[in-house]
Amino acid sequence: IGIVSAVNDTKLYVSNYGDNSVSVIHKSQKNGAAQTTADEILVKFKPDVQEAQIQTMASQIGLLQVKAIAALNLRVFKITSSKSLQEVIASCQKLPFVEYAEPNQSYQTRN
Repeated sequence: IGIVSAVNDTKLYVSNYGDNSVSVIHKSQKNGAAQTTADEILVKFKPDVQEAQIQTMASQIGLLQVKAIAALNLRVFKITSSKSLQEVIASCQKLPFVEYAEPNQSYQTRN
């Protein structure tokens, strides 16, 4: 039900619904490099976060919500301010109700 990869990690961690297990997928450059959406970030929130806290964060940092994945308490935000991707991530990670923030990346496999 969820996929997680840390920045510059070589593995994807996939949570498997129903059996409480995690699959690990090893990424390699020959299978396809990560494509980063330069103006989007993923933010995972801690379980006790309030909607007002998320809205305040988005307003103060300059973010527009693109998508919410409720089962993972994760949201995709578009950066609307002039801050760099790294500045926005650093600002989010300082907040006590944010579990992690990272660039929005996609991977494609090739045969």
